Amino acid sequence: MKSLFIARSRREQYMVILFLLTIAVIWAFNLTDRAGAVSDRRGSVARLLTEQQVYLDDADEIEARMQEGIANLDPERTLDPLRLQSELNAIARRYDIVPDIATPASESGDVFSYHSVRINVSRAQMDSLIRFARDVQQMSPYLGLEEVANLRPASGNDPRWLQARFTISSVELTQ
Repeated sequence: MKSLFIARSRREQYMVILFLLTIAVIWAFNLTDRAGAVSDRRGSVARLLTEQQVYLDDADEIEARMQEGIANLDPERTLDPLRLQSELNAIARRYDIVPDIATPASESGDVFSYHSVRINVSRAQMDSLIRFARDVQQMSPYLGLEEVANLRPASGNDPRWLQARFTISSVELTQ
């Protein structure tokens, strides 16, 4: 290998050295990126393990609070995804709101299922939106108003008509 290198002209030797140095620099940067990614993953795993340990340490208290919460919930009033959509549609119609209700996203657990839905309202008056939000909040703990966003004038220049986006969640007792 050495004799092959020495047999080349000075210019070719410099080019080979430059090429090898470039490859070494690229390899070094790639190595540091991978090391950083591994370090980040180790840190996130350590944080996750710490959080899980807190839950394990407080398992008895968490279990007691969960049983207390279950005792306070009426299983007939908890909402599955279909009932969530129909209940929100009924509340909206009560205030002359025509909602565009998305398909609920669900997370199932051993005891509870959590459903979240996004509602877009393209044209409604402010007082109707306020009353809608108030009615949703009054159905707590079965419904929860998580977010109200994009509250802005609807198309046109009439400031009485607004558009809005709501994110609403519900809990369903699965036991």
